[in-house]
Amino acid sequence: MLFQPYPHAHPINHTPAIWAPRVPRNQYAVVHFRTRFTTRALKKLPLLVTASMRFIAYLDGQLIARGPSRSDPQRWHVHEIILKNLTPGPHVLAFTVLHYGPLAPYAQMGPKAFLLVRPDTNDQPLRTALTTGPHYRCYHDRSISPIKHPYWGQEKRYFVVGPSDHVDAAKHPWSWPDTNFNDRTWPAAQVIADEAQDIWGNQKLHCELRPNPLPPMTESPERFTRAIGENISWPLNIKPHTKRTILLDRGTITNAYPLLSLRGGKNARIACVWSEAPYNADGSKPQRHDALGKNFFGQQDIFLPDGPARTFTTLWFRSFRYLHLTIETKAAPLTLDEPQLRATGLPLPKPAPLAIDASHAPQIQSIDAAIYRTIQLCAHETFFDCPHFEQCQFPGDSDIQTLYHYLVLNSDTLPRKAIDDFLASRVPAGIVQCRWPTNSHVQIIPTFGLLTVSLLRDLLLYRGHAEFVRDRLAAARDTINYYERLLRPDGLLAHVPYAPFIDWSTGFTAGNPPQDPAGRSAILTLQFARTLNHLAWLETHAGMPELAPRWRTLAARLNKSVVTACWSPKHKLIADTPAKRSFSVHAQVMAILAGAVSPARGAQLLKRSLDQPHITQPGTLYFRHYVIEAFKAANLAQKFYDLLPVWSNILTKFGMNTLPESDKTPRSDCHAWGAAPAFQLLQIGLGISPDPAAPAFTRARFAPHLGPLQHLAGTIHTPHGPIHVSLQRHGQYIQAKINSPVPIRVGARTFKAGTHDLRFSH
Repeated sequence: MLFQPYPHAHPINHTPAIWAPRVPRNQYAVVHFRTRFTTRALKKLPLLVTASMRFIAYLDGQLIARGPSRSDPQRWHVHEIILKNLTPGPHVLAFTVLHYGPLAPYAQMGPKAFLLVRPDTNDQPLRTALTTGPHYRCYHDRSISPIKHPYWGQEKRYFVVGPSDHVDAAKHPWSWPDTNFNDRTWPAAQVIADEAQDIWGNQKLHCELRPNPLPPMTESPERFTRAIGENISWPLNIKPHTKRTILLDRGTITNAYPLLSLRGGKNARIACVWSEAPYNADGSKPQRHDALGKNFFGQQDIFLPDGPARTFTTLWFRSFRYLHLTIETKAAPLTLDEPQLRATGLPLPKPAPLAIDASHAPQIQSIDAAIYRTIQLCAHETFFDCPHFEQCQFPGDSDIQTLYHYLVLNSDTLPRKAIDDFLASRVPAGIVQCRWPTNSHVQIIPTFGLLTVSLLRDLLLYRGHAEFVRDRLAAARDTINYYERLLRPDGLLAHVPYAPFIDWSTGFTAGNPPQDPAGRSAILTLQFARTLNHLAWLETHAGMPELAPRWRTLAARLNKSVVTACWSPKHKLIADTPAKRSFSVHAQVMAILAGAVSPARGAQLLKRSLDQPHITQPGTLYFRHYVIEAFKAANLAQKFYDLLPVWSNILTKFGMNTLPESDKTPRSDCHAWGAAPAFQLLQIGLGISPDPAAPAFTRARFAPHLGPLQHLAGTIHTPHGPIHVSLQRHGQYIQAKINSPVPIRVGARTFKAGTHDLRFSH
């Protein structure tokens, strides 16, 4: 049932939902719920749980789950929570439900507030006790209030991850989830809908329920690695009437729930600023480890102790490297324990190890480590573009992240959810929104809409899921139809509206490539042609094969039109528009990827345009993925190795161990759209890629390119098992050993699945 709603008859659709009386359902609110139940010894008891906008679940005072996974109301997720090893006797099931109201993060959607719980048990008293109803007790917790804006001095920053927390300990019902907490003064919960969906199809909670497709997010203990400018002995004692600042460094960006445990300090104030990087006085960023005397900006939480021993935390995780603490005590001293962290994210396996000759291992391994760390930080309930500033999911970023998940992590769960998310965001014109889920204004990046078609193509090519893809091809055709309506009689696109982003390049305006007043962009037309070829391939293998010739014919027409209108005999390059006033690497790359030029001609275009001062160059690690793809298509795969210093130099220049948003002055220090080298090394170096004639990686192509490497061994994941490859250079040839669960095609020859020893000249 993944990615499908529950059928009408499912019990979850006929379970009452509750909320706190007299608490608005569309405003910011934190509400706690409790129910008591008694059971015999049980090894497991499944519960179905959902809420709006978020819940935190507790059993007998212990946190057991968070949710629901982010999506939109028409695809609202229900989590299965397993209560394990229940002992005989009384227990308490408790929930915190957070509704952000109008303060929600951009990526957090949700209907009006509610909580819904349905146990899967035939024990009627137990089912009655756990199913949401008026026997639940509730409490509107006003001790937690939102801090609407991040701490950024006098400057306003685009920062859309939601409010921070202001927690007044004196007003908080401490220990409220525990079994011995007295909730008799708490009011009964109010049933706000007797069922989620009635016989007429009315969605009484303004959302349609479906199973959560993701595993629970991880939470693992982490610590700060150092204090800046001083040696701190924990616990730290702070005298009365003292203002103390402390700067702690995690050593790398981390997504984590903080835990600040303290004693005393009644009426004190603790301000926690969670900063991704240090900042100079002019707002620029120094080397990321250069923190002494710098400024720190980001989300700021305020904690107000009330005297007894307390542990403060936050309702949503913080993304940061540095914690800047400001502690101001009043008449009472305060003792602070070493701050603890619970790092969170989508559970991901570690990549299989790569064996590389000693002279090249440091560079490649440092890049790979930064990529994996960035991928981890940008994989949660959705893909993130960046975890610190936005936490939004974009097709552009996902186009890179999904390939890493397929080839390096052997996973397609989050990629399928992302595709399903994007296609659910379509506007009436047929194009998808540029990010989804989102509660913000509609924003459209038409070029990212085309990438949703490419996402479907890559899923089918690398992983299969033909039925999933087939069910979504109508949405892909809608995207193509949107672009078809923009075609001019001369075979070029008219002006592409909104923000047709390609790359943060200095020769582009806000990342958008040049267009003439009438449009006629070579880059945008060629990207459309490339996507038409992807859709033709999808139709052939999972859709309506009779439509494939239509898409291929249209792509060929567009390619011919661009070459005719935009080829410059003087520069021997494809210009950005027929006016031929500007040239870019991007136009040459898209011509190659669209099939507008032969591989040999494409190789010449790349050699004439790359690293030329009068030609617009790539501005992000993101677009260099497409440059590498063009290298492969133009039979220049070995030039991949020439680009690796771009990654290693950026990491060295900024002192970073994650990948930045852009090359020059990155806003974000953690952008997974730069992850290409990790999976391109597998496809180029080890030489393994899926055969396009055999979807779902049922046959692989083998064409290794060691470049300067002497030795390379590693693993490429397929849905049928891993392919192991070991390459060793011997003079004028490369000795290869390959073990594959699928047939291997080498040139015109195909080898059966199994182990093979092969030799390649170079």
